[in-house]
Order: sequence, then C-alpha cells, then structure tokens
Amino acid sequence: MTGGKKRTVLILGIVFLLFIAVFIVRKLGREIPSEELGDFKIIGYLPTWHEELYEGNLNEEIPFDRLTHINYAFAIPTEEGTILEFENPKLVKKLVRTAHKNQVKILLSVGGWSYKGEVLSEVFKEATITREKAEYLASNIIEVVKEYHFDGVDVDWEYPNEETTNQYAYFMEVLGTSLKKEKKLFTAATTGFSKSAECQPDSVVELLDWINVMAYDMDMEGDHARFEDMVAFAQYWIQTRKVSPSKVVIGVPFYARPDGFSYREIVNADVENAKKDQTIYEETTIYYNGLATMREKTIWAYDNLSGIMIWEVLQDTTEEETSLLEKIYQTAKEQAR
Repeated sequence: MTGGKKRTVLILGIVFLLFIAVFIVRKLGREIPSEELGDFKIIGYLPTWHEELYEGNLNEEIPFDRLTHINYAFAIPTEEGTILEFENPKLVKKLVRTAHKNQVKILLSVGGWSYKGEVLSEVFKEATITREKAEYLASNIIEVVKEYHFDGVDVDWEYPNEETTNQYAYFMEVLGTSLKKEKKLFTAATTGFSKSAECQPDSVVELLDWINVMAYDMDMEGDHARFEDMVAFAQYWIQTRKVSPSKVVIGVPFYARPDGFSYREIVNADVENAKKDQTIYEETTIYYNGLATMREKTIWAYDNLSGIMIWEVLQDTTEEETSLLEKIYQTAKEQAR
C-alpha cells in the first residue's frame, strides 16, 4: 500500500471512530424515560393548538426525554362519523417520527370537551347513535392511526351519560377490538366520583390498556387539584370499581383555576410561585400545583398506580429548577431505584 493510500485509510478510520464516539456520547447523554422508570408512565397531552410553538424544532420544544407517552390532542369527530383533517399533516407526521426516534410512544387523542364552541359529547352521541354509525366512526379513526403511524388511540368522550352509555360501550368495543388486531394501545380519559365515571362501563375498562383519570377541575373556582382529591379519585377506581392499579394513570394539571393561567405564566411572574400552590395573579387568587405538591403526588402515584398524566406539557416552565415535569421525572426516577 502506498503512503497516500495509507493516509487515506487512516483518515477514514479516524472519521469513523469520531462518528462512533459522537453517537455514543449523544446516546449516553440522553436519558430514555421508559428505560429509567420501569413500568411507570409519564404521559403528556400535546394540544394541536400549540403547533406554532414547536413546528420549528421539535426536539428543542417538546420534552421527549422526560416522557414515555404523548397524547396528541385532538382529532375531531363529526356527526357523520368522519375525522376532520389535520391543519398541518406534514407536522403531525414529523411529530410522530420524532417521537419514535426518541423512543416515545404517541397516541391519537380523539374528542375533547369542545371544538369551535360545539360541545363534542353531542357530536359523539350523534356519530354513534346506530351500530352502523359507531362502526363507521371507529373505522375512520383506525384509518387515521394507520396513515400517521400512531401507536394507539386515547378516547376523550367528555362525557358518556345514562342516555349514551350503551352506544359508548358498543363504539369502544368496536374500536378497541380493531386496535388490538393492529397491536395498538387503547386508552380513555375519565374522572372519578361522578355520573360520567359511573357511565364508564366495566366492559370498556377491561378493553383498555389504562385509563387517564382527570384528577383536576374538581373546584373550578378554587383549589381544584388537591393531593387528597387525587387520592380519592384513584381509590374510586381501585377500591370501588376494582380496577387493577396497573391500569390506572392519574392526571395532574400544569395550570391554575379559576382562570386557567399556565404554570409557566405564574412562575414567570414570580419564581417564588413555584414553591406555592396558590398565589395572587392579576388581582385574583389562583390555585395550582407547585413543585412540592407535584413531588408528593408523584411519590404516591409511583407507589400505588401505573403512571402520571399531564394536561398539558407545554404549560410548564422551560427552566429545569422550576419545571413540574422535571420534578415528576426526577421523583419517579428516585422511586425506581
């Protein structure tokens, strides 16, 4: 081999080793929550209406390294049983790809409370009023899941009632059976100690991989997400409904009541607010969960349930020392050791 060829081989070898070194450093420098936390889940809802915040750089704006799952909210059903097109399909596909590269599962959340002023429980009611319509809605949801490569579906029918329980149950049976055939996850949002929770049939819960219990907004004008209320909501499902703790994920808020200010806004106004659960903001007494309460909730959830769900992740601060998500992650990680 000539001197020139030797130098070329040497340079290529060095380049290759540098590439491997960079890959290893990046891999070791980035934690994967699903590997750090055991079976404990940290699930963040990511609303469609925040797309302008993360369309530039997904990895910088979305905390993939602190989440095990994302619920992309929302896909909007119509009374005819179709699903409205996403406003930015390319971004949704990029989001799913990026989540998968970060080893985060991403589910499609269908529904929500309302859309453009229309309460969606009425839309769900009409879209499932016959078995044929329920089957059509389920099939259209499955098509969206396949097209965008989501890992499953989270149904946010807020809320089934005594009138719609049977059609809700049939729709969920059809959708759940189809998802299982596709080896996809199937979850649902629900509450505790309410008529809507009572109208979540046992047959549906058995089909679900887990339920996301919305343990907030109990008092829309006051302390809406106390630790004691969270425990009571969880115990309703575990003790009263006899659901396995492995299927119960408890929800926590990253916002305040009564006016819905985000935790980020509250802490940006005064960093000391991170140490509190209530403060005066814009001349109103508001209630939220600060760092200490979020740690307490996480410890209890880790010991008694299968995970924590967050509404919603982009309401958090971007500073590590005041971040609620960081507090949840580090506390769960401690418990996992």
